[in-house]
Amino acid sequence: MPLENIRFQEAVSATLDLTRWYAQEHVILCLLPAFFIAGVIAVFVSQGSVLKYFGAQAKKWLAYSVASVSGTILAVCSCTILPLFSSIHKRGAGLGPAIAFLYSGPAINILAIILTANILGFEMGVARVIGAVTFSIVIGITMSLIYRKEEKVKAEEQMTIPQLPEKRPLWQTAFHFFSLVFILVFANWGKPDSESGLLFWIWVNKWQVTSFFGLLLVYSLIKILHIKWWWVIAGALLTAISALLSSSPLVPMVVGIAVLSVVTLLNGGENKEWTLSSWDFTKQIMPLLALGVIIACLIFLIRRNVLKLNRFTGIEMKKWPLLDANLILLFEIVLMMAILTMNAADQLLQQKGITPYTLTGNLILSKTLIVPLINDLNVPLLILIERVAWWFHILGILGFAIYVTYSKHLHIILAFPNTYYASLKSPAEIPGMDNVTREVKLMLGIQSGNSDDTPPVSSDGSDLFGAKEVKDLSWKNLMDAFSCTECGRCTSVCPASITGKKLSPRKIMMDTRDRAEELIRSRKNGQRAEDGKSLFNLISREELYACTTCNACIDVCPVSIDPVSIILQMRRYTTMEESTAPAAWNSMFQNLETNFAPWKFPASDRFNWAEELKRGPI
Repeated sequence: MPLENIRFQEAVSATLDLTRWYAQEHVILCLLPAFFIAGVIAVFVSQGSVLKYFGAQAKKWLAYSVASVSGTILAVCSCTILPLFSSIHKRGAGLGPAIAFLYSGPAINILAIILTANILGFEMGVARVIGAVTFSIVIGITMSLIYRKEEKVKAEEQMTIPQLPEKRPLWQTAFHFFSLVFILVFANWGKPDSESGLLFWIWVNKWQVTSFFGLLLVYSLIKILHIKWWWVIAGALLTAISALLSSSPLVPMVVGIAVLSVVTLLNGGENKEWTLSSWDFTKQIMPLLALGVIIACLIFLIRRNVLKLNRFTGIEMKKWPLLDANLILLFEIVLMMAILTMNAADQLLQQKGITPYTLTGNLILSKTLIVPLINDLNVPLLILIERVAWWFHILGILGFAIYVTYSKHLHIILAFPNTYYASLKSPAEIPGMDNVTREVKLMLGIQSGNSDDTPPVSSDGSDLFGAKEVKDLSWKNLMDAFSCTECGRCTSVCPASITGKKLSPRKIMMDTRDRAEELIRSRKNGQRAEDGKSLFNLISREELYACTTCNACIDVCPVSIDPVSIILQMRRYTTMEESTAPAAWNSMFQNLETNFAPWKFPASDRFNWAEELKRGPI
């Protein structure tokens, strides 16, 4: 692997930059504002308002209609919708309407609709809205039926909730709420395709627009929430100074969020409750993501072992590859269960007042799924469970990082640089051989660029024609092999594989990787790398000759792996070094040499068919 190569370093840097973008911009500009918006719903929006539109006694058509279209104005993604969903459900919304809001919100936000309509057409934009709203209502109703007993209990509890008077006019709550929403929307405004019009103007001036709504938030904090004006003004000035001193918009956003948290906590009352509620939602999202991982892993296990999809089977998907695929999924499930178990034990210890387990809020998911299982255990055993789960998760993560390097999941690290280094040329363009080109030029007396008469060598330093061993392949071929996810998409679209031939592009990549690892192990054990074996001990000539070079495998690969390159190089070795090409191929080669065409008739007869056309129709 060319660690000193500038392009390789740029690829690694680009990978880290993408990770940093998600960890910084997405969290700071999307998730944190969403937590504060969820806190507004949980604290400032009266429970009576939520019950009126989303509660058990609300009209079903009204509840589902409002819930399924409310996400249009929020411009939230699949992460930022979670705390908002949790907030309305916490305030008394029925599970069905809350799920409808959760499903449709990311799909029908105004930015997503505009982007879809611009790129895929107006019809697709409309179809996205209709499909998302329809499916959200269907899924919401389905979930409410599944949990109808729990919903019935909740409805009975809501019957006894007294109607408390509003603390402030509805317009003031709406003003404060939408000030935060528009900060979220315009801070994440993306660049449109067209460099003209209103959307492009908003993108060019999005930080000025965001600052305007930030001023509206300042007004809301002073006039509506009644926070001391000099605190708010001082915080606004500090945020403005950070914006002037920093070239990154993330800095003033972080400063603004920190200032907002401090002034609301110091002010006390419901303003303090607002920030603490936002913090509670921050803690709630991790268990939800853990549950999502568990569900996803269970689905993947079912697809592999119960449904047994065709692309997950094959002669190469036996023993270790099959075990590796299942092992990683089970390992992830156990790690996520450790998080939920640790939180559940922590919750019980907090409730019992055991030090140093201080109150951290209600972790609904752990409380619902795990707490009933360990509720009757004594304190020492709860402490043991909490500590074991904590250490298991931490050590498990570290162990997973090591395990990745020994499994197919190395693609987690190599996928980005492998895609970066993928050829931008058409895969239909089969590259020539430098050593053959150089030798032909020498035969013709054309300067080849070499000042001496040394034998022609290939670009990788080998004097072979084609490739017999992994050392004869390029570093990009080897990176392809170690980047393979073994997903089977290449084999599932390969016409040779579909028609029952032995060729499997996935097996080509796996065999290449296995042979490379075998040589690495031999070298580590002090053995000679030349063990008498080669790639041909793993990859048969029948597999190589079955390839039609249609490049379907390259086209469908999610990380731009090129099995055809390895196949072509091994074919060249069999033809040019061993002279063991099939008889039909040898006849074609002879015709090319003598007649300059694959066919056996001479060049002078090529246009005989045209002469026959002159005689008229047959």
